[in-house]
Amino acid sequence: MSGELGPPNSGTGWGPRARRRTQAARDRLLSDPIALEADDDRSPDASLRSEIASSWRRSQLSGIDPGASLALPLDPDRQPTPRLLRAATPVLERLSQQLSHTAITLADSSSWLVWRDAADHRLLSGLDRISAAPGALLAEEVAGTNGLGTVIEVRSPIIVAGPEHYLEDMQDFTCVGVPIKDPLTMRLEGIVALTCHYRDTNEHLLPLVAEAAREIEVRLQEGASTRERALFDAFLRTARSPALAVASMNDQFLFTNAQAAELFDPTDHALLWSWAKDSMQHSRTVTGRLTLSRGVPVDVRCSTVDDGASPAGVLLTMRPGRETRPAARRSLGSTLPDMPVWQRLLDEGCRLLRDRRRLAVLGEQGAGKATFARAIHNLLRPDTSALELDFAVDQVEQFATHARDDDSTAVLRHVDCLDHRQVRALCAHLERSNGRVLLTVDPTQIDPILLSRLIDQTDGALTVPSLRDRRDDIPALIAVLLAELNPGSTPVRCASECVDALRHNDLPGNVAELRRVLSTALAAADGRDVTLDDLPSSHHAVSRQGRRLVALEVAERAAVVRALQGNSWNAEAAAVALGISRATIYRKMKSLNIKRPARG
Repeated sequence: MSGELGPPNSGTGWGPRARRRTQAARDRLLSDPIALEADDDRSPDASLRSEIASSWRRSQLSGIDPGASLALPLDPDRQPTPRLLRAATPVLERLSQQLSHTAITLADSSSWLVWRDAADHRLLSGLDRISAAPGALLAEEVAGTNGLGTVIEVRSPIIVAGPEHYLEDMQDFTCVGVPIKDPLTMRLEGIVALTCHYRDTNEHLLPLVAEAAREIEVRLQEGASTRERALFDAFLRTARSPALAVASMNDQFLFTNAQAAELFDPTDHALLWSWAKDSMQHSRTVTGRLTLSRGVPVDVRCSTVDDGASPAGVLLTMRPGRETRPAARRSLGSTLPDMPVWQRLLDEGCRLLRDRRRLAVLGEQGAGKATFARAIHNLLRPDTSALELDFAVDQVEQFATHARDDDSTAVLRHVDCLDHRQVRALCAHLERSNGRVLLTVDPTQIDPILLSRLIDQTDGALTVPSLRDRRDDIPALIAVLLAELNPGSTPVRCASECVDALRHNDLPGNVAELRRVLSTALAAADGRDVTLDDLPSSHHAVSRQGRRLVALEVAERAAVVRALQGNSWNAEAAAVALGISRATIYRKMKSLNIKRPARG
């Protein structure tokens, strides 16, 4: 391709006549609030391409004023992934040097402009005037129809020429955008685009940019590590069978076919990798049955994938497990391999109490001490019931008769509520007890001398860690609690960003607090899957980096969310209601981890 772009070709639909035709359609459609309303993707005007009409419709629904002065959200520190930047930079630099009167741009998969160059500095100045500078967000919902954001929506190449832009400030330019897909995962990595003045629009632009995108994709594939390629090749070899759910993974990458994607959620990646890594320590191929977060039992075959020098990850083939009887909902009283800390604790508790009689279960308030004690009994004596006394309300004397039964189990809760006299009486009963006894105690709520005396009357003690000390258990615990809180109904799931927020919360009330939070979120979700903003504001208050927000930030986040919800998630209207600029509200949404709900 030569350095100069040719003049417009009237046969292509560009030029002064085409501009007047599109401008007339624009004036008709955008002046009538209902003109763009339609139940399909057909254009309401024969002179307007259907993809442009559909984009104008989306822009209108986003509440964008086509005549408003353009001030795009700006994040100067925004960077593409290093892998994309390595693959794209040589291609983009060569293209910008070869072409005059054009600007070459690169956006990430969210439409943030992350790279820009042009031999014509006057063109760069023109782009600066419309805020299209590195770090600007050109998502269609904030910038209207354009050659970057609209590509994200349609997932295909597009030309947006002059008056086809939704915003009047952009009408002097033509932008040609082409998606860049990762050849390994086929996920969108970014967009490469060429921008020129409308008068320079011609039929060579789209093939030129498409060729650049394909070259970047080739470089992405060539730049993939040996481990990534080994994982992907193993996946491709096995994923051809429509009867198998197939996944290949390591701690960073996950490739799945459609059948596997239907079986498990993103939160199951950590569960499957943990199980596979532990299982593969002693064998190159193992099989087993796992219950995924949706409650689906799967039979799994796992084998090691090598990159020629060392293990690159594992290949999993899965089939839904056949149930001989209706599957029971999982509970904390069952074995839960996807809650590794809880499972190790259950194993240790069963080992201690199998040959002994008395066990002290220690832990903070709400950590799950009583649930743990019941689970130990159910695992060791599944066909018998246990006496359960709560010393917050019950009397020590109620344990006296039971203590003489050799074949019994007692769970004694809130022993820390007893005073000195009552503890002495309980110790006397424990000395005479022949059955199994599990005592639950919060060490922070009892005199250390009394605690020592109680532990002396047992055969051992175990501590149930707080949730902040077993965050890896939280995703599976959420699934279990949601099933308990929503029995007999269609299973409700927790969105991944919601799970992340709860994992990063301190949850000082532990499992009891998590249960209350999820109960509140279920009510807010009203039958749909739980999202981040269904959580109480105090618990979805986590920054984008996973940092817990301070009290002032919590209040600020709640105010921004209320303004967005009250304005149908129109950021510009919410900014006006809050008395801040549009750029500021987008910065707040990013820093305070506020995400627009998925469109239903």
